[in-house]
Amino acid sequence: MILTKDNLLRAIKEKKYVTPTTISEIFETSTMIASAALSELAKDKLIKISDLKLGSSPYYYDPAQKEFLVEIGKKHFSGYDKEALNLLEEKQVVNDASLSIQLRLAIERISDFSVPLEIEFENRRLKFWVWYMRDIKETQAQILDAIKGKSEPIKKETPHKKEPVKKEVQKNIISELNPFSNSNSEQESKVEQFIEEYFKTNYLKIENKTKQDKFIRYTNSISVNKIKIVFDSIYYFKKPQESEVLKFYTSSNKPKIVFVESAPKKLFKLAENMDNLTIVNV
Repeated sequence: MILTKDNLLRAIKEKKYVTPTTISEIFETSTMIASAALSELAKDKLIKISDLKLGSSPYYYDPAQKEFLVEIGKKHFSGYDKEALNLLEEKQVVNDASLSIQLRLAIERISDFSVPLEIEFENRRLKFWVWYMRDIKETQAQILDAIKGKSEPIKKETPHKKEPVKKEVQKNIISELNPFSNSNSEQESKVEQFIEEYFKTNYLKIENKTKQDKFIRYTNSISVNKIKIVFDSIYYFKKPQESEVLKFYTSSNKPKIVFVESAPKKLFKLAENMDNLTIVNV
């Protein structure tokens, strides 16, 4: 077959996604020429290039058939990357604050399938990850409506359709995505649930829990190769000042975890300069 633009486009539509090696075999040419031809189509926006790579080469795919891209992810991903892919495909929309550190890093890595979405609501900035097949503007409107208690649960979309699949109804987004929008007592209870789930996800055992007027303090432990590591963790009922975090940090030599609702950037910058200090955005 002669390598022309039309023939190349036809081959990509038939295969759904290809690499230069695939094209070189179909058209009996070198991978260098195949790669150059694919790059020209991508430059003309007739095809798209994946961030996911096979060796050093990305995949080239037909944007009208992007639903088949997930086949590549399921074929290549493993560990936390695969877990993040499956979670996002199932939930469709995931609250970044609900993820463990490992899954948060993984969901950022699988950028072909995860679309970041930040929403401001009542002076709070909420970050979500949206499945790549969803309409982002429609999803943003759904999240805002759900947070305000005006909508049904978010449902899974089918390819090329905006109608939800009735059998795939997800949990109510009010509790799933923004679990801290109720009264103060309910909020504190939800935060405690979030924190304890965070410990469970990261294999941190709660050794002790002390609740005071301004905060809840935990002592946690994790065992690695018969070595027990002890952590100090804290959640302040009101957003802490840097001085409070520093006071907690210097209270012992143990690693520290500080849970903060809508944590400001300055606290993350503070943690960057401190050994064994982790800020978790609730």
